[in-house]
Amino acid sequence: MPKLSPGLHKTAVEGEREDQQQREQEDDEMECEGVEDCVAWMRARQELGMIDKNSLVEKFNTRWIKDKSQAGSTKKMPFFLCKIGRLDLTSVDPLVMLVDKEGRVDGSMHRDVVDQFGKEVRVGSVLVLQRVAVLVTARREYVNITLNNLVSIYTKTSVKHVKRVSKEDMLVVARELDRVREQQMRSILGGDSQPSPSPPPPPPPPP
Repeated sequence: MPKLSPGLHKTAVEGEREDQQQREQEDDEMECEGVEDCVAWMRARQELGMIDKNSLVEKFNTRWIKDKSQAGSTKKMPFFLCKIGRLDLTSVDPLVMLVDKEGRVDGSMHRDVVDQFGKEVRVGSVLVLQRVAVLVTARREYVNITLNNLVSIYTKTSVKHVKRVSKEDMLVVARELDRVREQQMRSILGGDSQPSPSPPPPPPPPP
């Protein structure tokens, strides 16, 4: 019988499991260019009950992120459904490119997310995020992904619910943040629109 060299040797079952995971990842990556025909994207929208045109997916997306963003500010996003189009694991906190049907945006993923959900977090996975901080710089916008704002991870063949949040909960959060933003806008506009002080009255004519 041939002798096995020292070291770790994978069983046939382990090898098949890794091959299957590799095939699934390759399938997901083939789909990563868009979202309309993505299995994970469609499943996420269906399970969230956000198929219609008035859903949160249509309101809070990459277009919303890039709309009227002031450099040096941080925007609070109540909800974001996005797909991982690129994932760079060479950084301590991985860098990602997130995609939806409106476009793409850069992001940073906290290392704890990958440590706990590395099997699910890969190119082609669809993320459901809530109460997301968006950092706006002079050149671009960055979505900050943490364990606190990660709700679910969808792949082509599975779903991982990090926390249970209903559609109604997300709508409540969206309404709360909308009210805060409206108050901030009224405050800004009110400060800009205050009338300038009137000039002093002319001196009385000499006697």
